[in-house]
Amino acid sequence: MKVKIPFLTLFFIIISIYSRADTGALTGIGYGATEDEAKKEALADLSSAVKVRVYSKYEQQTAVKNGGEASVESSRFTRLISDVPFISPDVSYFKENGSIKAVAVINNPESYAAKAKELSGKIDALTDFPENAGRDLIYRQLEAAAPLYGEYEGYETVLTVLGISDYARPKISGSQARAMLLDMQSAPPSLEIAAEILTGPMKGRPNVYVSAPLTPGNDEVTPFAAFFRDMLSAKLKANKNKDAADYNMACSYTGSGGDVIMSCSLLSGGSAVVASSIVKIPGHLLKGSVIQPSSSDLMAVINGYDNTASSLRASVKISADGDPSMLKRGDRITLLVKANKPSYIYIVCYTRTAEAETANVLLLGINGAFILPVKEDQADKWISLGQFTVNSMPGSETLQVFALENPPTASKILPDYAVDNFGPLKARPERVAEDFMYLFSRQKGEKSISTLTYTIIGGKE
Repeated sequence: MKVKIPFLTLFFIIISIYSRADTGALTGIGYGATEDEAKKEALADLSSAVKVRVYSKYEQQTAVKNGGEASVESSRFTRLISDVPFISPDVSYFKENGSIKAVAVINNPESYAAKAKELSGKIDALTDFPENAGRDLIYRQLEAAAPLYGEYEGYETVLTVLGISDYARPKISGSQARAMLLDMQSAPPSLEIAAEILTGPMKGRPNVYVSAPLTPGNDEVTPFAAFFRDMLSAKLKANKNKDAADYNMACSYTGSGGDVIMSCSLLSGGSAVVASSIVKIPGHLLKGSVIQPSSSDLMAVINGYDNTASSLRASVKISADGDPSMLKRGDRITLLVKANKPSYIYIVCYTRTAEAETANVLLLGINGAFILPVKEDQADKWISLGQFTVNSMPGSETLQVFALENPPTASKILPDYAVDNFGPLKARPERVAEDFMYLFSRQKGEKSISTLTYTIIGGKE
């Protein structure tokens, strides 16, 4: 049977469909035995529709370098929010095959633009830092703004998927704010902020006892350890009675150049790790203070060689997706070395974690080779030693690079316990460093030593 539709009704339907397509309306469909069930399914479908339309965003930041030259760095990121915010979606109900069908539509971009404007104003109020603002204040204000950025980006996602580009944006974008926070977390502006970073993952757990931070293999509570324990305890409002506590926050620290790497774990009654954290405390925060930790004997030995008498120079660097000085477990990295003239290179790696300090000689070639010859045509060029997966526990590692002008003999540069042993060496790292440095000093010709220290934090397994 043919159904006649009045011309004006047909015209309205066509215009309605055209307007909805033009505004980029989003639709979700759901079925259920009741209207509430159908609406719930329709909103879930609508949320999925937003999530599927993941957007890629490009941000360009212009940094003025010395000499007035401007460089533009583009960063691309993709964001998929977990909870799509809805503002009064239009829901219609129909009966279909014995069930109730609900159709939910987002066709009110002006409501999302208004919410984005409201949140953008709140964010700007928090991130409008005074000219003389210290890094502590900036950190705390960015931390306070973090939840607002998350909420704002939810509405921004809907606007972007709807094809709307004219809406309010914070003066400091979410990606810029996160980069600023990450920078300050990797090098805290104060001991207070360092303590906040370390206790952040532990908060929300009641009845925590904080043990004094210790150096690996040492149970001495130094003035620095006692001071920092009190600071951590204040952040967590910790229990002063270990036997009466439900959790124990155990920390260890090691020297890394002039800085201090401190890693902490929150342990349950069964010694299971519930949470962990790590931070690099810049050395300048401790200099001249009565609580300054004693310098690591290992680092003192490693950094004790003077290269000024030699024209031979060698260096090592890490190529990684993120900050090469702050690596995560599971990261894939590329290790590269360079020498300014033909030479012979070998590397010792010193690892410092909460559990132990170890040292081992790196293999730099096939067939068990640990010496890398740098040829004439490779001088002053970065040479890749291959890709590696970071699998050390949280802590820090130092690569000590030895470079010799003349071809060395293994027995002349390796201590007896290191010959044919490329696993962890059975000697304390201080002893390893002293032995390698002594044998190196006896080699003839041009020679030099360089080091690279980086931090390892918990990450993907």
